Amino acid sequence: MERSVWLPRQANYFFALLPNPVAAASADRMACALRNWLGLSGDPRGVGKYHVTLWGWLENREPDSQEHLP
Repeated sequence: MERSVWLPRQANYFFALLPNPVAAASADRMACALRNWLGLSGDPRGVGKYHVTLWGWLENREPDSQEHLP
């Protein structure tokens, strides 16, 4: 299965969609470990036929007005 991840520059959430319970259980374990390591809030969630992992966190960033692209 091909997977790609895209996060907007100021994303405050991300998710994974997996097609079966075995992959979902493995993803839950990895998701919890990653969540703890990154200090994020939220819990992995499985819904229906597909596993969906979704996290959110508070973002305390300054406005990007001072950043310039090359």
